Amino acid sequence: MSSHGHPGLERLERRLGPRTRGRVAATALGALLGLGGVAIGLALHSITSGASYAQLVGAVALAMLLGGVPAGIGATVVGWGLGAFIVEDPSWSSVFADRDELLRWATSLLAAAVVVAVGWAMRRGHERAAVAAVEAERSRRRLEAIQELTAGLSAAVRPADVAEVLARGVVEALGARRGSFGLVEGDELVVAESGDGAGPSRSPVRVPLSIRTPLAAAAREGHVVWVERRAELVRAFPDAAGGAAAGSALAVPVRRGGVVIGGMAVDFRESGAVTLERRAVATLAAELGAQALERARLYELERLEAERNGRLQSLTAALAVSLVPADVAAIVREQGIGTAGADAVAVHLVSESGEALELEGASGVDTTSLDRVGRLPLERDSALATAFSRGRASFHPSLATLHPDDPLQPALEAEGLVSAALFPLGASRRVHGVLLLGWRTAQALAPDDRAFAGTFASQSGQALDRAIRYESERTIAETLQQSVLPQALPEVDGVTFAARYLPGEAGVDVGGDWYDAFALPDGDLAVGVGDVAGHDLSAAATMGQLRSMLRALACETGSEIPATPSDVVCRLDRVASRLDVTGFTTLAFGRVGRRAGRTVFRWANAGHPPPVLVPPDGEPELLREGVGMVLGVAPDRQRTDREVELAPGATLLLYTDGLVERRNDPDDTASAHLLDLVRRGKELPLSDLCDHLVRGTGADTGDDMVVLALRVAP
Repeated sequence: MSSHGHPGLERLERRLGPRTRGRVAATALGALLGLGGVAIGLALHSITSGASYAQLVGAVALAMLLGGVPAGIGATVVGWGLGAFIVEDPSWSSVFADRDELLRWATSLLAAAVVVAVGWAMRRGHERAAVAAVEAERSRRRLEAIQELTAGLSAAVRPADVAEVLARGVVEALGARRGSFGLVEGDELVVAESGDGAGPSRSPVRVPLSIRTPLAAAAREGHVVWVERRAELVRAFPDAAGGAAAGSALAVPVRRGGVVIGGMAVDFRESGAVTLERRAVATLAAELGAQALERARLYELERLEAERNGRLQSLTAALAVSLVPADVAAIVREQGIGTAGADAVAVHLVSESGEALELEGASGVDTTSLDRVGRLPLERDSALATAFSRGRASFHPSLATLHPDDPLQPALEAEGLVSAALFPLGASRRVHGVLLLGWRTAQALAPDDRAFAGTFASQSGQALDRAIRYESERTIAETLQQSVLPQALPEVDGVTFAARYLPGEAGVDVGGDWYDAFALPDGDLAVGVGDVAGHDLSAAATMGQLRSMLRALACETGSEIPATPSDVVCRLDRVASRLDVTGFTTLAFGRVGRRAGRTVFRWANAGHPPPVLVPPDGEPELLREGVGMVLGVAPDRQRTDREVELAPGATLLLYTDGLVERRNDPDDTASAHLLDLVRRGKELPLSDLCDHLVRGTGADTGDDMVVLALRVAP
């Protein structure tokens, strides 16, 4: 770790003397101090009338203080070398000629040697203490950096976050100039680099794994790589970014489960910076990084799985209420964007003739660019036609895998798409179309991405198949239902009829509601309204059978006394139950005829909503009496009739529950609402009254509606 930028370390290093100033400078300083001591001795010679060596010992002591041992030795050599000739006698008389002077000279020299030795010992201890302090500070900061690195790796939740934390954290922990981290992806290395020092991190880049850098070598070969000298670094790894500015470099592999998945590298400004300790720290950081990468990988898998599940749940919920093929296709296009990262989605459906695929719509692209595949004959050699006819998905990481004459290739290229995947849409070997996913960056699609896209297409295909079958069954049911409803109502003197039938709202299956009115052999009029439980083709078929059976039983003659409505309903219940065609059916059936100069309505009710009687000058009322068991439950149970007079101008209304039923109506406000609606429209012509009722209904179930109205002439 460098002391650059750390004032505490810089102060300690300034106190190391020769280590920072240089031996030559220290020796020169000592020589100057020695000369100074000699000069002082000469000046003192005239005053003391004899040689003085005390100033030389002082000069040595000062030199040791300022410059260390080199300065002390320099001061000693210069001071006592010159002092032997000029301090005793400026006339360059040698002290060696006088025994007493030689003893003084030697004694002072010994004192100087003691000063140097003591100074050296003290300084040596001081230097060691300072070096130890510097190393302790470096170790402390390195430990803090490793702790920060560990904390950062613990907080990283994506592989990219781990790479950035490692690239920056190792630089701080090792005191490096720059760091980088790379993950192996196929034949490439995705590299994240830190900036110089504390600079910002750079965006990840992709480089070939074969590139000649320490990082790539460690990731490729799986062992630690270090280079001590700049010349060797440039020669061995010429592709290293900034190699000319780095003095040494270190790279270690990153493993997961024994497999090398990447590498980590740092470089230093100075040569010889790759110490054993730094290699150990880098190896530790690589191990921590591998653990963090595994956590990030598991987190990413969990997040991706949750995202996929959420997307599939959203798709399923949206498709569950979509019963029209066009609506299904629109939902698939909308939610297909982003599936496995797709940038574009297109849906082709087979034409009604079954001879071609027609573009239903697209998202993420301009549909005009797809005009050339807007209608594609199935016999044409095309990836779309192949996916449809074979019922198998196909993946095209490159559009070059498409047939040269395939019109899909130029259509996709015009939108900047470079990869595509095609999935058949259908279920149970019934294929109704093709889903196309496109990408603007090359995508090979990993197995889990392919599986997810396949599941998305399967869910979409099932919903499309369900919508197409529903549409077909609904068309058949509507046709059947319309075929069994009366083509015309009876036209008789004194009574007028009107009726309305409204199928359920969009998204609600065809029901079993029906009505009928016909003349009986004895001159009376038969009227009836029924509702077969269920909303499907079976309910519509049951409704048709019951209507035909009711007509036959009502018109049957075998005695002079006409059958009462209750007799007819009982016989219908028994016969239909034996033939197992009743299901759960409600029915209101009656006869309208003249009795003793009066028009009367006699009826039997099998669990059906009560008729409404509207007197010409009174309030509407519900005919609640005599409601019996629904058909198909107790066929041998006796039923009763009720009879009411229909005064001139009176109106009788029969209807199904679709006119009044509400999802949440515990207080039966629907009946009161119906009576109020009838009250406000009773003066209307009969046909207008029927329209008034179906438009003003308070029902909210979206069920079928039937209204059969008759009015006695005033």
